[in-house]
Amino acid sequence: VFEGPTYRGRAFGLFRDPVDREISRFYYKRVAEHEDETTYQPDLNFITIAKYSLTGFWEGNAVVRMLADLKENQKPTYEDLELAMEIVRRKILVGLMDHMEESIAIFDQYFGFQPGLNFDEQWYMDCRTNKAFGGANHNTKKKKVDPESGTYKNLARRNRYDNELYAYIVHLFETRKQLEGVDMSHGVGRVNGRVYAVPNDPIENVPPFVSGEEVNEDAGEEDYGLNK
Repeated sequence: VFEGPTYRGRAFGLFRDPVDREISRFYYKRVAEHEDETTYQPDLNFITIAKYSLTGFWEGNAVVRMLADLKENQKPTYEDLELAMEIVRRKILVGLMDHMEESIAIFDQYFGFQPGLNFDEQWYMDCRTNKAFGGANHNTKKKKVDPESGTYKNLARRNRYDNELYAYIVHLFETRKQLEGVDMSHGVGRVNGRVYAVPNDPIENVPPFVSGEEVNEDAGEEDYGLNK
C-alpha cells in the first residue's frame, strides 16, 4: 500500500461538532448495554446532562488528545492543537457529519469511486441510504441543549481545543469542496455531471466557539448558570 508514488495509503474521516458529539455521547452511554464498561455507564441515567457537563465522567478534547497521542492524565495544550491541525491538513481527507451528502460526493470524487464500474450500483445506493443516512448507530434518545444555556457553554469550554480544531476542519472541508468541484446548489450535489440527492433535513447552525477562555475545572453549577 505504501510503496512507490502510485499506491499511497490515504485516510479520510467524518468529523462532528464537538458539543453535539458530547451531548450524543451522554445519552448513548446511558443505553449502550452491548458496549463494554468503559462506554456503557448506566449510572448516567440518574444525573442530568447539566450535572454531567461538570463531572469527571468524561474527558474533553477527545480528537486533539487522540491525534496528539496524549496519555490519559495529560492535558492538551495549544502546541497539541497545532499538531492536530497539521496532521489533519496533511494526512486526512475531511468530511462533516452534518454535511454527509457533500462529504460522500467529495470522497467519491477524490478516490474515483464509480458505482457500476468499481462496484455494484445497487449495493452502493443501499449503503448510502441505510448506513450513511439511516445509521445503524443512530441515537434516537438524544435531547437538544439550548446553545445559550450554561450546560452548552460548559461543554464548549471543556472542548475548547476540539472546537478550534473543528473550525479549522470546516475550513478545510470548504476548500476541498471547491477543489473537487462539488456543487450543492439547486438541492442536488454535482460532481463531474453526476447528480447526488440532498436530504431534506435542515442543518442547524451552531454558534461559533470563542477561544481564549480558560476552563475552570472546579466550577459549580452557579458558575455556569446550571441551577436556573
